Amino acid sequence: MKRAFLFAIAAVIALSTLSVVNAQPANAVGASDWKAGNIIDDAVFADSGSMSVSQIQDFLNKRVGTGSNGVAGKCDTNGTRTSELGGGTRAQYGAANGNPAPFTCLKDYYEVPKTTPSPGIPANNYGNKPIPEGAKSAAQLIWDAARQHSISPKVLLIKLATESSGPLTSDDWPFLKQYTYAMGAHCPDSGPGGSANCDSNYAGFSMQISEAAALLRYYLNNMTQPWWSYKKPYQNNNILWNVTQRNCGGSNVYIESKATAALYTYTPYQPNQAALNNMYGTGDNCSAYGNRNFWRVFNDWFGPTLGNSNFLRTVDNTTLYLVSGDTKHPISDISMFGALYQLGGVGYVSQAYLDTKTTGSLLGRVIRSSDGTVYFYDAGIKLPFGSCAQVEAYGSSCGQSILLQDYQINSLAQGPSMTTVLGTTSGKLFYMDGTKHEVYDPASLSIVGMENASVNFLNETALSNLSYGAPIVRQDTFIKDRSDESLLYAYSGSTLRAVNRDAKQDTYLKTIPSRPLDSTSISKLTQGTAMGGYLKAADGTSYIVVDNGKIKVTTPAEWSASFVLTSDAILNQIPTTSTLAGPYFFKTKSSGTVYFVSAAQKRPILGWADLLALSPNPTILTLPDYYANTIADGPFALGPGSLVKTANDATVYVIDGLNKKIPLNSFSPSQELGFTSLRVVPDNALTSYTTTNYLLTSTITCGSNQGVAIGGIAYRLNIQNATYMAMSPLNCNLLTWKDAPGFLVAPNGTIYQAASSQKRPISGYVKYLELGGTDANTIRASNYILDMLPTGATL
Repeated sequence: MKRAFLFAIAAVIALSTLSVVNAQPANAVGASDWKAGNIIDDAVFADSGSMSVSQIQDFLNKRVGTGSNGVAGKCDTNGTRTSELGGGTRAQYGAANGNPAPFTCLKDYYEVPKTTPSPGIPANNYGNKPIPEGAKSAAQLIWDAARQHSISPKVLLIKLATESSGPLTSDDWPFLKQYTYAMGAHCPDSGPGGSANCDSNYAGFSMQISEAAALLRYYLNNMTQPWWSYKKPYQNNNILWNVTQRNCGGSNVYIESKATAALYTYTPYQPNQAALNNMYGTGDNCSAYGNRNFWRVFNDWFGPTLGNSNFLRTVDNTTLYLVSGDTKHPISDISMFGALYQLGGVGYVSQAYLDTKTTGSLLGRVIRSSDGTVYFYDAGIKLPFGSCAQVEAYGSSCGQSILLQDYQINSLAQGPSMTTVLGTTSGKLFYMDGTKHEVYDPASLSIVGMENASVNFLNETALSNLSYGAPIVRQDTFIKDRSDESLLYAYSGSTLRAVNRDAKQDTYLKTIPSRPLDSTSISKLTQGTAMGGYLKAADGTSYIVVDNGKIKVTTPAEWSASFVLTSDAILNQIPTTSTLAGPYFFKTKSSGTVYFVSAAQKRPILGWADLLALSPNPTILTLPDYYANTIADGPFALGPGSLVKTANDATVYVIDGLNKKIPLNSFSPSQELGFTSLRVVPDNALTSYTTTNYLLTSTITCGSNQGVAIGGIAYRLNIQNATYMAMSPLNCNLLTWKDAPGFLVAPNGTIYQAASSQKRPISGYVKYLELGGTDANTIRASNYILDMLPTGATL
């Protein structure tokens, strides 16, 4: 059934042909390495630039003499060595068999190229004849054929080694007839017993080499055509074990590459198990060796025939391509190469070979098979899409999918169907709609109606070509930045608010449950006012966040920071520990200085007495430095009622409230008021206090109370014509108010009745008792106080 352009090796391969490598190499292939459906990759097979003329010549120089009884690198031109076939020397054997010495080895052989079929052998230099005009070396003829027909010169050398008797590649005393049909071109197995039946029009080394390359290229170019009736790639083919005359039968083989189909078309037999079990020898009567030997010798001489035809690049250019059929797709993201690891490693080919492939679109993550099924791929797995709309959700389209060969698609493991919600092996969750939306947590999927969606898991690099969309985040949550988890955000009311770094690190906020998102996802959310440690509920209730929760403050205006409106759901995640009505005091974790907070300022307190004067039972908060930094610096806070002066000024003052100082011209009123402890304070401690335009007096007004201070007690005693000084509430808080006393005792012992707005002397103790005098209604008064009251008639 073979046509003239088809040919095969003889059914029984001569032992000389089997001995193309007579010593098994250390890295020899074995039966388990054989793949009947994938003998060689297309790229390796068709890489016409894989060897130069000089490299081919060097190869021939080294291979000569490596057969039986030879000396590597040496040609026994004169036949002086003993003939391994008997009959004396090789020269004697040659003379007896019609081919006297000298012999010409392949490395030294030249022939005038035969370009059209015709009987006879072209002019050549065999037998030490001069090199004919126009003749070319065997190396040049091999290179020319490889370049002309885009077939690797390595393939032609291997075919020469497996098809020629000798074989020519290693024979160191070849006969001329070994060159005649060196490649078995146009030698179909139609002779007696399935033997080769060669066409004399194709005799000659140059014709054999060029025709072998031409036939192989013809097979490659046409085997996918509908009319092709020989071995076809990407489907099952029945391959015989040997020639039909031996009735050995065959088996179905799924051919995975065009190059493999070309080899089976050229030599239509596969090795049986016996041939594979004795890889470097012979099998049984049904064994055929052509394709086995081709594969074995190629691996021995040039390395693996497989694993590098899908991903190709040149040595000089780092651009990597995925080759599918006659199209090469540039790869811009190396992760895609890793995701298709089952297609093999990187193969290095010549630019000339790459130029034979049409440049297609950049390789993406969406591929399709010949039946139209569109897949996403990752980690060596293919995941089918359910619709073109779903493909678009992954940023591509059915029309942009890249067609792979069936064997490439089939090499990928089958995965589950693609889903709109995607998990990644890095722990992230995405919702896909043409962009990738990072999902805060599964509960957030209810926002897009996907709360019960199925989820597939892929490597995150599979989505690297997709841009980020706004993340899917449910309301009233805390978000961490995945790249820097010291960055914390509160998300509420569709607004993202950054939590101050110090507040997050040093307060209760660091214990709030939160989940991370990528920085890019966070940047897609609407940004609002930063959220520190000052929070406010919708009803105006204000809080300060501290280490163990939040403190409710009743007068937030005293603090300098803005209280940020925060949802109740956020606030409820922070427990309320207490309520403070003021005055407010705090210290920082890094300093022992106590501050008094008032009128949006923090005022350092000089001493413990000042603190107690401001509040007899103070609550001192311990806050992070963050709080101190957000409140404006104020002046020192001196205790109300403090009696102070500076070192550079003799004037003595009483501190009244938070902002005033009242000068004294006498210590009498301060003593009556109970302000008796004089301190010297720094000059700058008084600079912010306003000096009153009146002097200190013990006649005072505190709200609705008016009277005079005597010995630290304020009595509601009316003194006519006196100047009443209105004191600040803080100073008034230092005094105890009582009703007017009944009697006053002077320093000299005189007892007066404090009647109305005057004092009336009492004539004696008996009279004092008659008037109702007791210890309870009698007080001692200084002359300073008594002098304020006019004296009435003696009782």
